[in-house]
Amino acid sequence: MTLNITSSTKHFNNWPNDAGFEVIHEEREPVELTVSGHIPSYISGTLYRTGPGGRQVKTDKGTTFAVDHWFDGFSQNHRFQIIQTGSSTRVVYNSRRSVDPLIENIRLTGNMAGFSFGQKRDPCTSFFKKVMSVFIPGPSRPQEEANIGVTLSINPPGFDLQTAENRKAGGHASGIHTLLAKTDAAVVRHVDPETLEPRGVVSQKALHPDLTGNLSAAHAKSDSVTGDVFNYNLTLGRTPIYRVFRISAATGQTEILATITDAPGAYLHSSLITENYFILCVWSGCYAWGGLKILWEKNMLDAISPFDPNQKALWYVIDRKQGKGVVAKYECDPFFCFHTINAWEEPSSTDPLHTDI
Repeated sequence: MTLNITSSTKHFNNWPNDAGFEVIHEEREPVELTVSGHIPSYISGTLYRTGPGGRQVKTDKGTTFAVDHWFDGFSQNHRFQIIQTGSSTRVVYNSRRSVDPLIENIRLTGNMAGFSFGQKRDPCTSFFKKVMSVFIPGPSRPQEEANIGVTLSINPPGFDLQTAENRKAGGHASGIHTLLAKTDAAVVRHVDPETLEPRGVVSQKALHPDLTGNLSAAHAKSDSVTGDVFNYNLTLGRTPIYRVFRISAATGQTEILATITDAPGAYLHSSLITENYFILCVWSGCYAWGGLKILWEKNMLDAISPFDPNQKALWYVIDRKQGKGVVAKYECDPFFCFHTINAWEEPSSTDPLHTDI
């Protein structure tokens, strides 16, 4: 969409919060920050953050392009080095956007092509063009323009791009050799752990040839003891396919633990894990038309079906240690969720041979 940036804006509760949505400043070279108060020594180390930066681009057409949804803001990564020096603490900061090619393309064309979380389609697009885009999708957005910036992972298994020089030198001084940015798609972006320069995009198919779906959870789960990472890969279609997989921290190999074909394709931002099980809950948030509506709307949000009070949420309990696949399936009243907090196992109060989760 385009904006008339000179028009007046009414702020919620008269609070001018525009600045929070227009983070256009970068610090590509590390700078030392002023520290007020006391930072405990036990949190010394490196803190990474990611999220939306700016949302507007001045175009060569004389207009200003703006994204419709905050989640589609241009991804920017941040790095805080918390350094303990005697009794005092220093904090060194640097940041960098990871989608400069996307911003440049918007500047040249005046619009943002490809798929997004909530960006509205151009209202001037004809009905015929919309229909044709469903049956003959346009070219994919170049990888360097992928807007990936919801969560970050440090040194995860399976996606190691550590160079021979880094291996010889023992990696970066911080011990961080792999930094991944993730989103709710089945791709990740490698980011340089020190400069935050984007270094390339990799699909989950690189982990296992059967992980061919386009969707996954931005919040993967990890085993705090073994370091193994768990997630799902979703292929949309007439019969959606969820493939739950594990990436071994010991070997770097990926194993598919379960394949689920009796659940609707849904927007699942996270999942749950216990000592012995991975739990996938397919809650309300199902994609319309078997996922085809994503091609129509060009965004995830508008492709989700209206809430159906009669469609139960489905819970799949998947064994993650003995290779037994789906060991239980439950239903409950419909609900929607973004983030899960915790899950654990307890001996059943009614039958000691069973476990309550």
